Amino acid sequence: MSTQIEDLYQRIQSLALSERLELVNRIFADLKSSLELQEELADWDRLSDEALELFDKELCPSKVR
Repeated sequence: MSTQIEDLYQRIQSLALSERLELVNRIFADLKSSLELQEELADWDRLSDEALELFDKELCPSKVR
């Protein structure tokens, strides 16, 4: 392990149990937010693709993607 990782590990281990649990809860909350954002961005990407496809069909009816 690198020195920075070892130092971080030691700092976490030195925390009281309640502080470690709070840290874990914050990490999970951040992960959940990140996953929700990824899902939302994927939805927007899909919707924008659908909108562009509809726009292309209206603009050039013979054009098929």
